[in-house]
Amino acid sequence: MKRTLLLYLGVCLCFLSTGCSEILEDCIFWPAKPNIKTNNIPSGYFNTYYYAEIEAEIENDPDDLQYHYDFDWDGTIPAGLSYWVHNNKFFLEGYPSQTGRFSFTVYVYVEPPYEGNYDEWDDDNICLNNDTASKSFQIEIY
Repeated sequence: MKRTLLLYLGVCLCFLSTGCSEILEDCIFWPAKPNIKTNNIPSGYFNTYYYAEIEAEIENDPDDLQYHYDFDWDGTIPAGLSYWVHNNKFFLEGYPSQTGRFSFTVYVYVEPPYEGNYDEWDDDNICLNNDTASKSFQIEIY
């Protein structure tokens, strides 16, 4: 009985404070976090044009294109391919000049939407600063 009363009192105090309501909203009910939604990229052929898109999103936020996305990668991609980034997409393209299986990991970092004035970032959307995601990929070049 005493534990239940303390738990109830804790929850009530939590709802009265702004920080806790933001945690409940942003982390439990509608947790917004980055995600790389592309699962696979296509195989390619030696000296034949190759193109692939890896798309990121902010889960549980319909305005996910308002975020600033920054990408990085680690690993090996075939010689002859280059990468570039636009909005929430990481692109690979070019003419692979070597065959084999290549593995790499893509990392995405996000900043919350800009709210108007240069010092008004809406940084409450992302649960406990969970602002990164990564996923590993393989390219097979024949």
